[in-house]
Amino acid sequence: MNKLSVIIVFLIVNALAVFSQQNEEIFISSVQGVGYDESVSIAKEKAINDAKIKALAKAGIEENINAFTDLYKSEISDNYSELFTSQVFTNIRGSVKNIEILNEEKSFSGNQIKYSVEIKCTVIKYNSLADVFYKAEIKGIKPFYYEEDYLSWTLSVSKNSWLYVFCIPQNQDDAYFIFPNDYEQQFLIKADSIYNFPIEVTLPQFLDGDKQQTDRLIFVLTKEKYPYKGKITYKNIIDWIFEISPDQRIVESFSVSILPKE
Repeated sequence: MNKLSVIIVFLIVNALAVFSQQNEEIFISSVQGVGYDESVSIAKEKAINDAKIKALAKAGIEENINAFTDLYKSEISDNYSELFTSQVFTNIRGSVKNIEILNEEKSFSGNQIKYSVEIKCTVIKYNSLADVFYKAEIKGIKPFYYEEDYLSWTLSVSKNSWLYVFCIPQNQDDAYFIFPNDYEQQFLIKADSIYNFPIEVTLPQFLDGDKQQTDRLIFVLTKEKYPYKGKITYKNIIDWIFEISPDQRIVESFSVSILPKE
């Protein structure tokens, strides 16, 4: 085999390897779900989530299906915080998008409302696992701060990355970007270097009232840029994270209590 042939074979093998790692998008034309609750809106949401789980199974994603159940329960209860202390971002093998309700109907079952839906959707099936060699070390985040204390941290990562840091206050209102922000633009975080944050601004911590509150800081590192758009909420952040392949991201989270000044 001549040198040119070797190069061509090498390029083909690498192209196939890259292609095999890309996510699959599987269109599900029809799947049904059922939900029960005393509230119509919650029964409907449960029905849609039931249909989403069945769509995932229909697409061949049955491994760790309980992780999806936990995720969708969190959506209904609006208690997302626990997800960031679990392995859900590692265990989940796909996601559901472009949901369209084809049919829906309500009926009564005892004291509860039975809500039935038929949906079509697109399932994103991950063809990659988390990259075990992609690691981040975040230091300096304390478990509690007094009001007006400054937030700072150091960061190092094993591969070149882009950083996104969110703060979700305890009441989940007025969530915001810690980084990037109006004064600090994104830049490439070089592998195996130590960075001190913030760089250009101070980040004092504030209370929404006069009592202790617990906020959540969410750090997301990605190998490529994945711009975040839209309002910052737990659900939107989770949806955005699940659009990124597991081998392309790191998700770290910290619970931070803010106390009134003594």
